[in-house]
Amino acid sequence: MKPTYQDNFITAYCGDSLEVMRELPAESVQCCVTSPPYWALRDHNLPGQLGMERLPEEYVARLVLYFREVRRLLRADGTLWLNIGDTYATFKGACKNPGGGEKSLGKQKKAADVIPKFRGSPNRMLPRGHAGLKPKDLV
Repeated sequence: MKPTYQDNFITAYCGDSLEVMRELPAESVQCCVTSPPYWALRDHNLPGQLGMERLPEEYVARLVLYFREVRRLLRADGTLWLNIGDTYATFKGACKNPGGGEKSLGKQKKAADVIPKFRGSPNRMLPRGHAGLKPKDLV
């Protein structure tokens, strides 16, 4: 596999991350920095995209596949930097960032205006009564 970018310190590859990792030799990576798609937050209309699983348990199971590959690739002195979370169970997609997101587009939603949508909808949100999740649980 040919790197997309390479210098004396960094080698970068472009492609589906799981496919790229499977082509790399074991114990060949010193540092992995990643922020995988958060569960049920954004739908990019790509078949099989990570983050659009039906249940949080299915999302975690998919993440395990990715991080098994990361573990295989990391050298003995390797590190993993992971950023994950930042989503509440009840009000998915309602951006709270004062400088961006939906507010910057004039579409800021109030909690009372958020209507749950289901699988297959381009902007689906978690149903309010999802088993095991209370309002404001982090997912």
